[in-house]
Amino acid sequence: MPRRQRTENPLYFIAINIVVSALTILAINWVWDRSHPQQTVAIPTPGVCITADPAQLSTPQPTLAVEEIHLLIDNIYGAGVLNSEVVVIINQSNGPVNLLGWKLDDGQGANYSFPDLTLNKAGTVQLFSTAGTDTVTKLFWNLDKAIWKTGKSVTLRSPDGVVYASYVIP
Repeated sequence: MPRRQRTENPLYFIAINIVVSALTILAINWVWDRSHPQQTVAIPTPGVCITADPAQLSTPQPTLAVEEIHLLIDNIYGAGVLNSEVVVIINQSNGPVNLLGWKLDDGQGANYSFPDLTLNKAGTVQLFSTAGTDTVTKLFWNLDKAIWKTGKSVTLRSPDGVVYASYVIP
């Protein structure tokens, strides 16, 4: 019996494999999107007014007493390199803390004023020295040069000037 030569083009099979794989991924993503609806988060922007249905608004959180507020400057990463500098602040209180009007200062006249941001219990916020767009967990100081260096002291103050946390960069 004579041996049959294979005349099929391997590119045909590769193309079929790619098409089937792409369709499979699209189908899985479609099913996932239908079973896991996305939640949207609105970031307040100065000068923009957003109205909402009062029934959709969350219940106001109780305000903590001054002695119940415990914030920690956990670390400062990338000191001296603008695109790497980030201050990490953790809420160690037993409830949420609104940081509106709070200031982070370097002890030499530079300070960052926090926007209307509520840091929940055990919540963390990162403050980047570089430019960027604020989110609920990442804030951007929009500086044009690095601000932190070894030995520098960092202080977190409430709107009335009370020091709640300090950190010396090792």
